[in-house]
Amino acid sequence: MLRHTRGASAPFFFLAGIAVLICAPHAARAQSTTVFGPQTFTRSSAASDVFTSTFTAPDTSQPYTLTVTKGQEDGLVQVRKISVTLNGQQVITPQLLANRVQIMALVHPGQSNTISVKLKGGSAGSFITVSVGPLPNELLTDPNAPGFDSGEAGLGTPFGVAIDQQNHVAYVADRYWATVVRFDLGSYSITGTFTNVGGAGVAPGVAGTTGLRFNPATGQLVAMNEGVTNDQDASLAVINPSDSNVDVMPLLVSGGIMHSDFLAVNSNNNVAIFATLYDGGRTACFMDLGSGTMTTRTQSQNLYGPAVNPTTNQVVFGGINSKGKPDLVVFSASAPFAQLKQIASTAPAGTGFDKVAINPNTNIAVAVNQQDRSVSLFDLTAGAEVARLHITVGDATYSGADVAVNSSGNFAVVTSTFTNHVTVIDLNARLVAGEIVLPDGVRPLGVDIDQDSNRAVISENGLGSSDRNGSILVVQLPVLEN
Repeated sequence: MLRHTRGASAPFFFLAGIAVLICAPHAARAQSTTVFGPQTFTRSSAASDVFTSTFTAPDTSQPYTLTVTKGQEDGLVQVRKISVTLNGQQVITPQLLANRVQIMALVHPGQSNTISVKLKGGSAGSFITVSVGPLPNELLTDPNAPGFDSGEAGLGTPFGVAIDQQNHVAYVADRYWATVVRFDLGSYSITGTFTNVGGAGVAPGVAGTTGLRFNPATGQLVAMNEGVTNDQDASLAVINPSDSNVDVMPLLVSGGIMHSDFLAVNSNNNVAIFATLYDGGRTACFMDLGSGTMTTRTQSQNLYGPAVNPTTNQVVFGGINSKGKPDLVVFSASAPFAQLKQIASTAPAGTGFDKVAINPNTNIAVAVNQQDRSVSLFDLTAGAEVARLHITVGDATYSGADVAVNSSGNFAVVTSTFTNHVTVIDLNARLVAGEIVLPDGVRPLGVDIDQDSNRAVISENGLGSSDRNGSILVVQLPVLEN
């Protein structure tokens, strides 16, 4: 298996323009026309060979991938040292391809471009193949396709996404209608709707169903109702997909109304975990869904966007400390729900973490900070931030992002509702691996990943169009070679 290497002396990466994407050859799915190649460059008997080619890129508004493949796919006829430069900037170094057959690098070409290739080592006749084209992904549901709206009728403002990994069914919370829809990943269609998630008789647009989690231990969905108006109680809804039963529980702290939007569920003990929102977010709440008993922990810092690692039985909140700087706050996810540690980040004051996701296999947390235009990676075992990566967002003024992890592939996908792409984070290399461009006008928000099929399900809130409601996007993600 191929493996990334990372210099220990430079743990924080800010990438602008170029990032590395490692991908299996069969995973590439073209979204648009390739703008260069594939072109083969062959070694002569000279000590080194230098080639120069030019190409044009008619659409410079989206990123492309520069793909380099050494020799044959079986690993034979390979050049030893390869350097590729685009418009005077080195994209591929000899070290990047030293132990790999293929590599893909995120590039932003201009309209007129020059590629320079230098080859050393290997026998005469050894070769590489170079091409520049779109990122390897496939949009499986396209809201711009004819007839798409009729298949998504009834969606208002899709928000949180949760996937039943065993049955490959996605569930999407609808903030406006206070419903949860069932979306089949085999047929790419809505196969059911759970109503009254915000409570019976609650008018549309009032309950505000946002956060959603699936508990594989109980087979139940847990939905958070924020309560949009100041006098509207927040509530939790427990949904049984097997019989469509919906049980709504009001949420009160010391008898007062509270507002929450996102939640986590610990499958080890069926506890829902969330934070209050409009009291400064300083109360961590732990509700036993079996008994309805709630334990609270008042903190000095604001809390937001929790995520659970069932392997370590811990929960992580995004936090803002007394100096106004973002951090992570780690609690035990079982009684007595004690705070275990607080982990500082390098993100600036005045920003905060929208959402957090954890790879349970590595205990690495991924925290997205839209206002800082960054994603921070935290080693929860060591209690330290290990990287802070720049990402592209359309608007950094407001929060509105989500993140999900493919635990076996060890990468994360980040959405931002103000831009029409998703960002792929390689958690092995601790680098931004690429940007997957979505159709014009879409506004991605919630995301989860079906682990077996490596498909991202994205709730699209419809703000980019005046003639349709929200929709559900399914993207076949690229395969990252570790």
